[in-house]
Amino acid sequence: MFGTINFYPFEGKIANNFSPYISAKLGPVIVLDADADIKSFSERWFNAVSKFTYGGNIAVGVEFRQPGKVHYSIEFSYDLIPLSDAISNYSNLNGTVLSFSIHR
Repeated sequence: MFGTINFYPFEGKIANNFSPYISAKLGPVIVLDADADIKSFSERWFNAVSKFTYGGNIAVGVEFRQPGKVHYSIEFSYDLIPLSDAISNYSNLNGTVLSFSIHR
């Protein structure tokens, strides 16, 4: 659950519905680690180990705004999720993310 701040550096300078942005997100993260050797899907996830941590995300993206209609966005970001205790030999869950969003 991240709180988000978006900065639109070209707000009002680009015509039409094209809005590039820079974003920063921070908040709590629940990490679930399921045992891949358990064959049953429900048993695997009901017995998963969970950890609580804080993480963040930095991103650049483009929002396509349509007043009164659905908005679309494309975002390329990097997750920063450190772990206090290693999970499956990982000390962090950092990585890149490409996301597409449709929202009102």
